[in-house]
Amino acid sequence: MRKEEKRPCVIIHGGAGKLPDERARKKLPVMRRAAEAAWEELHGGKSGEFAVVAALREMEGSDFFNAGYGGYPNVDGIVLLDVGLMRGARDFVSILNARRMKYPSAVALDLLRADRSLMTVWTHQLMQEVDGAADFIKERYGWVPTHEDLLSPVVEEWLKNDGGEFSSSGETSCGTVGCVVRDLNGDLCAGTSTGGVNSKDNGRIGDTPVIGSGVFADNEIGALSTTGHGESLMLGLLSGFVLGELRRELREHIDIFRKNPDRLSAILENEFQELSRKTVNKGGGMIIVPPHGSPNFAFNSEMISIAHAELKEGSSEVELQSFIAKSDGTFLR
Repeated sequence: MRKEEKRPCVIIHGGAGKLPDERARKKLPVMRRAAEAAWEELHGGKSGEFAVVAALREMEGSDFFNAGYGGYPNVDGIVLLDVGLMRGARDFVSILNARRMKYPSAVALDLLRADRSLMTVWTHQLMQEVDGAADFIKERYGWVPTHEDLLSPVVEEWLKNDGGEFSSSGETSCGTVGCVVRDLNGDLCAGTSTGGVNSKDNGRIGDTPVIGSGVFADNEIGALSTTGHGESLMLGLLSGFVLGELRRELREHIDIFRKNPDRLSAILENEFQELSRKTVNKGGGMIIVPPHGSPNFAFNSEMISIAHAELKEGSSEVELQSFIAKSDGTFLR
């Protein structure tokens, strides 16, 4: 396998759903910075998890996304965050109901270990450990002293005007964030971070931290991150069916998605059509990176926020884009 066939790449999503164009465009500069941050880590020789978390951190720190500081509060007015981080070597960390931290992805990175699988609820005891940690750790995690400090004024204004996810007005805003990369060694990594649906039941978990649904990475198959209505994505087993199709194709031809990128597009399109049939009016989007070939994305909502960066074929020049793709085939840039 020639080196260029495993060339590094980054793809990011900033949520799928429906937003007014003016509000959707506010995501674009943040997503571009996130892609640049991830690319800088890869270009510096860092492994994929550092690039993924660098991208997630940019979006978790912005109140234009439903993650970190922009996370939506639950029914009790508390922002509870979920994050999943997985490497292509098949080790992962999932954290459920993290609180009082802007950057839960940084915690997941610190907990990630080789040959280790960890899915954990963020307990009171774990929060106490961070409360008593050194200042540099608190800064890296975006620690805040109270629940109220994590609730963004922008989010409060949106929710007051009934503009949250799956609101009664029909204006959905699925601002979960995700990043998938292939590093200089050809290793894959994926991460997804969210605040969940607004006014969710206390303790509710969507698909974001669920391995094989909201996030997944396997160097032999591919890596992905999803966004949207978590219950529908899990009920439709979207990620599982996509990964099964990728594995079947790769067993027949290891380089299929580099030589025939349309085949990956066709798999995604078919599986999203099936999802739409099973979960009418609810769904979302997915970003994906195969073992070889370019990243891709698909969605069945009205729009999805995307940024990506990769080397041009046979070149050392980086191509970086940030845009909102809409279901009518148009783009906001």
